Amino acid sequence: MNIMSSESDEVSVNRRRSSTRRQHRFRIGSSSNDVTGASEDEAQPVRLRVRGKYMKYSSDQKNMFIRLYEEGQSIKDAASLAGLTWGTGKFLVMKYKRNGSELTEQGRGGPRGKKLNQNVLDAIESLVEENPGITLKEMKSILASRNIILSKSTIDNGLRLLKITLKIASKEVDRMNSPESIRRRREYALRFNEWAPTERGNLVFIDESGFNLHLRRTQARSRKNSRAVVTVPTIRGRNTTLIMAMNNQAVIHFKVIPIGNCNAIRFNEFLTELSSKLQHHRDTYLVMDLK
Repeated sequence: MNIMSSESDEVSVNRRRSSTRRQHRFRIGSSSNDVTGASEDEAQPVRLRVRGKYMKYSSDQKNMFIRLYEEGQSIKDAASLAGLTWGTGKFLVMKYKRNGSELTEQGRGGPRGKKLNQNVLDAIESLVEENPGITLKEMKSILASRNIILSKSTIDNGLRLLKITLKIASKEVDRMNSPESIRRRREYALRFNEWAPTERGNLVFIDESGFNLHLRRTQARSRKNSRAVVTVPTIRGRNTTLIMAMNNQAVIHFKVIPIGNCNAIRFNEFLTELSSKLQHHRDTYLVMDLK
């Protein structure tokens, strides 16, 4: 394949372009009205050239230009016959020579592949269900072992789509929801349903709970890049215990123990006070935790 060059034509075109630049060049002096080489009346404002939109050429035009160029036409003549500009023709020749006499089309945009499809989202959700405390780094490593390559930011976006957020974890003892515990709770619920009275208001539930008055939140707000500090007393306050009896309608009786925990003596005192309030209630059942 013989490709003829047209250096003389390119040199002549460059000379004409340089001459055009010299004709439109102005040298501005110290004053805005002082234009070198022209009087004040003859001075004209400098015209700024604004680049227009890029022209789009079809593959047929480009192939036609290359064919004419191979047949011996100059870049200027081949571009004119193919409906291209001289600059576009020069760029095509350079690209043609660089690719080894082959003109390849360059891809333009198009939709990107969607990484977070339904299968990937299901895999991320299953990881969180198996281990709620898993980190983004750990998820990235596990997914990579399954040939799912994702960045940590993409995984975080997937969690947002699944509406899975990071929050303070609630600790739960593993034996509370063990199969044995679930079985025992089910048996108790069946027995309770057998002997419980039809009037559910006759069931009085009793329980006690201890708490501290100097509780503080585990989260706080502060400015960015600064610590969130919450002031707490130097000496932690003593625990307070609350005992309460209630049915499905209202609280029947309660007692606050300001200092110390609930022992047998204090609990018996609470039952005595409760019995005095239940004198007019018949067939009352007390439900409490014996532990």
